Amino acid sequence: PGESGKAAVTTPTGLASLVTFESNPAVQMEARISGTLRLNPEGCYSLDRWTLVAPAGSVGDPEGNWIEVVGFGRLSLDDTLRSGGGIVDRLPSGVEPTTEGCAADPDGYAVINVDG
Repeated sequence: PGESGKAAVTTPTGLASLVTFESNPAVQMEARISGTLRLNPEGCYSLDRWTLVAPAGSVGDPEGNWIEVVGFGRLSLDDTLRSGGGIVDRLPSGVEPTTEGCAADPDGYAVINVDG
């Protein structure tokens, strides 16, 4: 993600946490990614094995059943997501996750673009 994109972690009072950009980066990643929406053991929404980083304004159901992604609409657990974006080995700068599992994913992070 570009340096202008700041990320934050949406941590509702329930079980699930969704990592989102606070403001979307000016430069988007150009790869295509695809995977199944899941929750990791720490309660972070993920795309297959990678913790998901969604566009600014996206929200996650605190009970862990669905996410509402800007540019895509609502996705339920086990739905397939195909998007522009990419896989990165660390969270974008500016992220201050309150859920340890979102902060320390050894597999990396699936970043999805706002334009899909």
